[in-house]
Amino acid sequence: MSNVMIEIEGVQRLHATDDLPLSIGGASCHVALPDLDDDGPIAYLGLDRGEAFIQPAEMPAASASVTCNGVPLTASRWLRDRDEIGIGRHRLHYEITGDISRLSLVQTSSASGPD
Repeated sequence: MSNVMIEIEGVQRLHATDDLPLSIGGASCHVALPDLDDDGPIAYLGLDRGEAFIQPAEMPAASASVTCNGVPLTASRWLRDRDEIGIGRHRLHYEITGDISRLSLVQTSSASGPD
């Protein structure tokens, strides 16, 4: 992998692997997800020996769990083509095409439950 394409709400940004790790979460992160209560990172997208991984932040927002293919994460996990990453109520799709990895926001669930 030599580049990572991030696509959030139709906006694409290309990052070189030298830019990794990328923080994923609120407005202050490299990958800012819409409508999060917390500004800080919830997870990180990193690279080790040419392989991408997702890692939950040490102190993520209490309401924003991190999952990979529906399994809650408490530690780093290697990413594979077509993995689905859940961050809070957001779903992101990870795809590898040649030497470009793509992370795209594919779904944001509406808030549910009583106030």
